[in-house]
Amino acid sequence: MKIVLLICILFSNVLSPKQGTPIPRNASYYKSKGFQVFPEYGLAIKASCLLEDISRQMSGDNDLAYGCIQNENSNTLFIMTQLIVKRVPEGYMHASSSQKVEVENKMLSILGGERIVFLGQNAVLKNYTNRGFSSRSISMIKKGSVYTFNMSTNNDLNGNFNRLTNSIKFY
Repeated sequence: MKIVLLICILFSNVLSPKQGTPIPRNASYYKSKGFQVFPEYGLAIKASCLLEDISRQMSGDNDLAYGCIQNENSNTLFIMTQLIVKRVPEGYMHASSSQKVEVENKMLSILGGERIVFLGQNAVLKNYTNRGFSSRSISMIKKGSVYTFNMSTNNDLNGNFNRLTNSIKFY
């Protein structure tokens, strides 16, 4: 009898409407948690500094180009972060699953880098040098767009890049 009562109490706490209702993960939710949100892409991210529109400084036909520099004049703590989004051609959205995989493989091959899975999507991870700084980028195709997250730094590229990529949320 005591065991049944204990189980009922435990399950009543777990299943109560107040605790059992999941919190919607949307732009408002992520903003309240300190993320910078891009609602048109269903994307939330926490960068080390506020990402701002840099599309005028970029070449190419990007749909979104945001970036920021933290500690710009530091010889030891410089971090540059970029988010670039480019929509895939319209035909991609209407292609069959096998055609989409073929297009994704071609696009990821063009981008170059190590093939990985990131946030459940095929992606490429690339390490390179940018203006003398250790740099890393990850590119993936999701929701009909190519997302590229870049970072260049002179301090702890692994740690800083991991913090950035661990903060990326799609909703």
